[in-house]
Amino acid sequence: MIEALRTPEHRFAVLPNFPYRSNYVDDLPSFEGLRMHYVDEVQVEHIAASTDTPEEKIRQIVQLYLAHFQAHPQSFQLIQRAVNENSPAAQALAQRWYSRAFAAFHTITTDGVQHGLFKPLPPPLMSFAIVGLLEQAIRFHKLAGDMSPDLSGAYLFDELADLIVALLRADTPRSRVPVHRGKKRPPSKKPRSTS
Repeated sequence: MIEALRTPEHRFAVLPNFPYRSNYVDDLPSFEGLRMHYVDEVQVEHIAASTDTPEEKIRQIVQLYLAHFQAHPQSFQLIQRAVNENSPAAQALAQRWYSRAFAAFHTITTDGVQHGLFKPLPPPLMSFAIVGLLEQAIRFHKLAGDMSPDLSGAYLFDELADLIVALLRADTPRSRVPVHRGKKRPPSKKPRSTS
């Protein structure tokens, strides 16, 4: 067992610029009885309820999650570890993250399908695919350059929201995926082979 001290909860009440609720997970076997604090403040529900177009809502939520991941990678690592270890408290944490994202994407894709903006696919499957693409991009972004010389993690994160919208849109030609105008793809780590 690891020896550790626990900071009393009242010490967190006076932290400046930290208005967040305390959230803990403490039954991960590899943590040897320690508990870990995490911040769960990504407000996808507000974006899903906004008056923006379904495409903009998708882009905003994807960019929000990517920005949150970049600012707090340990939160997403904790969620992934929770899924891998299959502990009850960890499963509740993972369910809370995934179910909120899933519900927001379900609301948005239903609206997009009803207005003819998105392909007429079942919104639950569309939501599952979006969450899956987002989670896999976060999980494998560091390996992107190793998977293909035309990819980098930065390029993947820059283009992911547009890629998801292009895959959903009813009128997107198969041969065209929108990219940001004026932005060049970051160089990959490995040089291209000329053979």
